[in-house]
Amino acid sequence: MVERLKASVEDLEPPTCPNCNLSMKWIRSLLLDAIEPATVGHFFQCGNCGGIKETKSRVRTINEAITPPKLSKPASLAA
Repeated sequence: MVERLKASVEDLEPPTCPNCNLSMKWIRSLLLDAIEPATVGHFFQCGNCGGIKETKSRVRTINEAITPPKLSKPASLAA
């Protein structure tokens, strides 16, 4: 899930500040709703006036069972 959150931030274009018309800087992301697809809130802050703006994105998780190709066992157990 962490990799998907990072990818969702990288794909976002930072919003422009409505007061200064400058590109805002990402400050944090929070999981707003865990129901599939998950909603993530990304918060951006203006470096000039300090204004904060939130954008939302949806992240879909992959629920795949990871099965090893071969199960291992200990060679011998000392009793």
